[in-house]
Amino acid sequence: MQKKLHKLRNIWVAMFTVLAIFGCWSAQAQVLLTEEFNYGGTAGTVVAISGGNWTAHSGTTNLITYGTTSLTFPTFPSNGGNAGISATGEDINRTFTAQSTGLVYASFLLNVSTVGTADYLFNFGPAIMTTTFAARTFIRSSGAGFNIGIAKTGSSPNYGATVYNLGTPYLVVVKYENVAALTTDDISSVYIFNAVPPTVEPVPTATHFAGTDLVTVGSIAIRQGTNSPVATIDYIRVGTTWASVTDGTPDVAISSPAQTTAGNISPSATNQILSAFQLGITTTTANLTGLTVTTAGTYAAADLTNLKVRYSTDNILDGGDATLSTKTTGLDAGLQVFPSFTLQNIPIGTGYIFVTADMASGATGANTISVAAIAPTNITFTLGNKSGAATAGGLQTIATPTTNITSFTPTSGGVDQTVTIT
Repeated sequence: MQKKLHKLRNIWVAMFTVLAIFGCWSAQAQVLLTEEFNYGGTAGTVVAISGGNWTAHSGTTNLITYGTTSLTFPTFPSNGGNAGISATGEDINRTFTAQSTGLVYASFLLNVSTVGTADYLFNFGPAIMTTTFAARTFIRSSGAGFNIGIAKTGSSPNYGATVYNLGTPYLVVVKYENVAALTTDDISSVYIFNAVPPTVEPVPTATHFAGTDLVTVGSIAIRQGTNSPVATIDYIRVGTTWASVTDGTPDVAISSPAQTTAGNISPSATNQILSAFQLGITTTTANLTGLTVTTAGTYAAADLTNLKVRYSTDNILDGGDATLSTKTTGLDAGLQVFPSFTLQNIPIGTGYIFVTADMASGATGANTISVAAIAPTNITFTLGNKSGAATAGGLQTIATPTTNITSFTPTSGGVDQTVTIT
């Protein structure tokens, strides 16, 4: 009986492990692409400045521009720049892992300045862009504003009735549903929002069924047509669920798998790591805006020159890593609130935070210093669902300077003598 129970327990453990792994993989697989147009502070063209992320597939004039300011929208991070479109010219695309079944969603921020009669400005395509476009997203003039519409592939679009304002940022969501039963039964839909979108997918603004299906969906495109609007596009996301492209709040998992261990630090030493932890970012980019820590030990403020917060894209701190804040006063043991914090964008993936100290040349030997455990309340973001914690850093002991006798000179008779000590 015990053997049977033991065997059943092992089966359940194995099943749970598989489900847990699958669940983690599934959650990560929901986001296929995030494009924030975060290519620096110099304006140019998207293809030239994106480092190969975007390529042109049509047109060689009127290149799609890169602007250095981002669109703003409730709950969405404001990072990087934007893509600007106008009249007929270059069309560009960016690829992602191709999807041959199920749902593919894309969302983007859109601000239309002027609008032509009717043309499309965004579409899905295959992994290698051809002339087969799907979920073509149209804008047409209507009164003092515009309507938005959708066409699955080559047919005329269906439009929603609502008139949207020029000069206003909107969130547009495009969906392509691969039904897979036939070659003409896939569905394209479009949604548009001027406020935070609902967590449950609503009724589309417009839907379109007609036309030949895409075999796979593996790219997005920004287009400039004969009657294209003058518009700004920003913050594109592609995913396989509604939430993966509409949730503007990042999930932040705090952990410290390689926390600093106990050790010795020398007077005058710089960049001594007191605490090291990582931030696992999912859903969308997180904007780190502040950190507080608590220091403890027998050290005095005079033992330190400063405390710093450093950011790295890997788990090794080096000279090129960003310094987010430097604290030079109020260094006594206790709560440390880092001042003048430089906002740090942390993309989906893992970012690494180091709390460091520069030691004074006269630091007192045998004094100790450590940083306590770090809770979610110690770390601030513009937006973020925070979880986890970082353990306390190991106790650091200031090394006691050694005394070396460098010379010994006895006088005559061996009674009086000179000793040089350093």
